[in-house]
Amino acid sequence: MNIQGTAAVSVRSVDFYLDLPPAVVIHTDPDGAVAAADFSLTFSGDPTQAYFITRYMPASGNKPAQLHVIVVSTTAFPTVPFAILRYYVPDGAGGMTVGVESVTAFDGDGVTVAGIGVGSS
Repeated sequence: MNIQGTAAVSVRSVDFYLDLPPAVVIHTDPDGAVAAADFSLTFSGDPTQAYFITRYMPASGNKPAQLHVIVVSTTAFPTVPFAILRYYVPDGAGGMTVGVESVTAFDGDGVTVAGIGVGSS
């Protein structure tokens, strides 16, 4: 996942949802957090300066399964990939597209940064 947008250099936290295709399997703990081995930050420098929270929500009605992700950093987000999500697709499931929605980004003062997106690279 990577930050997209012209104001990306000022982003210190981002909150977004990933829409998951029906066949995708995410390994979670009993509370719905992604297993530690399957979600990691790729920030360079001191890894104690960035934190994340994930929460898996199963599909319900017409709404796809989603993964809610919040990442907070004491330094600016890189414009290169900042996180890796490992998910599993059963054999024969075909091509998969993971959608991104409801992206909200904040600067170091907690002010919303407009024009920011999250790409799945």
